[in-house]
Amino acid sequence: MTIADGIVPVSTAATAALLKRSIPDDLPPQMWPDRDPGIAADPDVRDLRDRLDETLTHGDGYAIVRMESLVDRPSDLVSAFWNLFVSLGQPLPQYSTGERSFQVRDEGAAPTRNHYSATNRGGGYHTDGTFLPETPFYVGLMCVRQSLYGGDSVLIDIRKLHRELQQNYPHVLQALERSYHFDCCGQFPEVQTRHQPILSQRDGQPFVRYLRGYINTGHEKLGIPLEEETIAALDTFDALLDRDEFQWTYKLHPGDMLVFNNTIMLHGRKAFADDKDNKMRSRRLMVRVYARQY
Repeated sequence: MTIADGIVPVSTAATAALLKRSIPDDLPPQMWPDRDPGIAADPDVRDLRDRLDETLTHGDGYAIVRMESLVDRPSDLVSAFWNLFVSLGQPLPQYSTGERSFQVRDEGAAPTRNHYSATNRGGGYHTDGTFLPETPFYVGLMCVRQSLYGGDSVLIDIRKLHRELQQNYPHVLQALERSYHFDCCGQFPEVQTRHQPILSQRDGQPFVRYLRGYINTGHEKLGIPLEEETIAALDTFDALLDRDEFQWTYKLHPGDMLVFNNTIMLHGRKAFADDKDNKMRSRRLMVRVYARQY
């Protein structure tokens, strides 16, 4: 199913307020700043932030934020979106090295850290931050450049899928409620894996953490093989995630930011191809950010 609504426009007045602070192009991602009190207190920004929080916490669980005013420079676009995002939530580092922002793009044959985000592959539906000490509540993807072909973002609402599991796949639901060893990918030398359920309950609704590859490698590292019945249940879950009826898709445009509740929404993308000349200016680039609720 394609997203037909969910667009949250940023007015000209709100855009002007969000551009009152710039993020220098050469600022290390570990040093991106916290909330600016003056920007956060601006009435237009405050109204926008409250609308987003209501939608992400109690509504659809996602929103596509779009600038009504044209922002010409990518650095201004990123600055405006960052100032909005940190008005919404407290930024969280994405890796043990402290990056508060991360560039998601196809790195070619030798990606360094997150092998999925650094490729052009599709599928791989998951939640972010499974190896972190704290699961990010908000995840934002700022679209700076889009691919020539493909690259549509995909969202899956675990609340809808949970009802399907209860009605037709109770054995899969039971498997998802057990705890598994999620690989920490060497980010925390003292912690090889995080032992946690895929699906639990929080504040009266499902709470999901999932990345199949990290579960597989986490159990391999500890020498604890997954049982055949568990593998079959996870295979069924993956097949459900891949069904069109549970998916919302949208191809972000430069000037869009997808923001979603990472505790109830799984996400992924369609495979993509960049321009054949593969120049930096024509390659797909998203800037990913994490935050907790204030």
